Amino acid sequence: MSHGFPGNGAFDRRLRANTTLNGAIALAEFAGGLFSGSLTLLLDAGHNLSDVAAVVLAPWARRFSQRPPTTRSRLRDPTGRASRPFSGS
Repeated sequence: MSHGFPGNGAFDRRLRANTTLNGAIALAEFAGGLFSGSLTLLLDAGHNLSDVAAVVLAPWARRFSQRPPTTRSRLRDPTGRASRPFSGS
């Protein structure tokens, strides 16, 4: 059994569905919190909005992770040693 990611189309559809459902839940919780005066519902709506933001960033992160590796690392100097910019050496 394969544990890889599904095809790009299926993965993107799942992300869109997740964003839509989480956004709808956040709006419903926000409206319910305002109507009932519940700070708990309002805070949970804010938490769900942060989940929506994470899911919106997920396709960008997936594309970024699939880029080919570079030949040089930004954390190493030209000699191959790890750089220590804050150590004073």
